[in-house]
Amino acid sequence: MAMQKTILAIYEDGLLKPLELLRGLAEHERVQLVITTEDMIEQRIAESERLARESVDGLTEEQLRTLEASALEQEHFFGRSQ
Repeated sequence: MAMQKTILAIYEDGLLKPLELLRGLAEHERVQLVITTEDMIEQRIAESERLARESVDGLTEEQLRTLEASALEQEHFFGRSQ
């Protein structure tokens, strides 16, 4: 059974220790770990925010209103509310 899950862990004494019980794994099952530190996540968020700001720089008020209306329509279409 294929499973993909994100869990938090702490690195102590040369070992990664999960902060929650790992369910769905068989004893001795091999897994692949992708390490993402909190600093890396913060950098990605900051970069995304910077790109978002740059994407609207220079737009006219009318273009900004059109963009906002489009976002609101998508929220309504997908049943998402702010």
